Amino acid sequence: EGGKNIGGMDLAEIIQMGMAIGKSILGEEAIEKIKQGDLTELIRVGESLLGEETIDKIKQGDLSEVIQMGEKVLEKETKEDKEIETGDEDTPLSPDSEPSTQKLVDEL
Repeated sequence: EGGKNIGGMDLAEIIQMGMAIGKSILGEEAIEKIKQGDLTELIRVGESLLGEETIDKIKQGDLSEVIQMGEKVLEKETKEDKEIETGDEDTPLSPDSEPSTQKLVDEL
């Protein structure tokens, strides 16, 4: 491997995924502009998703809101992963989802 590992993924894989997602959202032409240093399209999309105020803070070097958003996503994913591993869920089973032996009893 040799590449830096982040969350079980190689950094090169993360960059490749980011580029694929970027192309699907922004288009290939916008990605080529970004590679050349023109961030206009990226900023436009960022403003529509995160809000102009957040993007202005990012431009000024304040990444606190972005970090908070990322932490919330990670917390949610971690919680969901734990629920899957343990079978725990926040919502109790409804009576409709519990196994029923009524049909078996009726057939006997």
